[in-house]
Amino acid sequence: MNTLQLKLMRREGMGRLQDADLLSGLSDVEETSNSDYLLRLLALELLLKCLCLASGCDENKVHGHKYGVLFKMLPEPTKDEFLRLAAARLGPSGLTSDLEQVFADLSANFIDLRYPYEKYKGLDERRHIELGDEWIAAGAPLETATFRFHPQELYGLNHALAVMTLPFAWE
Repeated sequence: MNTLQLKLMRREGMGRLQDADLLSGLSDVEETSNSDYLLRLLALELLLKCLCLASGCDENKVHGHKYGVLFKMLPEPTKDEFLRLAAARLGPSGLTSDLEQVFADLSANFIDLRYPYEKYKGLDERRHIELGDEWIAAGAPLETATFRFHPQELYGLNHALAVMTLPFAWE
């Protein structure tokens, strides 16, 4: 992977974060769309792949949307620095208690939130509302949630990646 490609990857990832910031600032979008979150997930993927490639990972293996697999490809010192930088932006979080699940949830969200209505195929509106009410009445257990968001962890991971890929910023 040449330096130009890494710079282009970083530029695209950082651009997605800027776009997400713009969208999240629009009050009417927040309640009807997950587009800003999807852009943050896309940024995570682009920046994580950039870091993988910059760290010497096999270019033929750096593909797909499984963020945990990409993370595991990183050299140990890079992983440690990545998590240190990400955790520094957060308090206690899933990054320290359940990293694999956080990556799995983020990966699933990247795929499933593009077409979230597919998760509710075969339901009518009444049953959809009942399921939500039943889930809340049960205490909203995370293990049974249709989607598990990790906005703080995503913020920390993207921050760490922005810092770690800074050598590939446009001059």
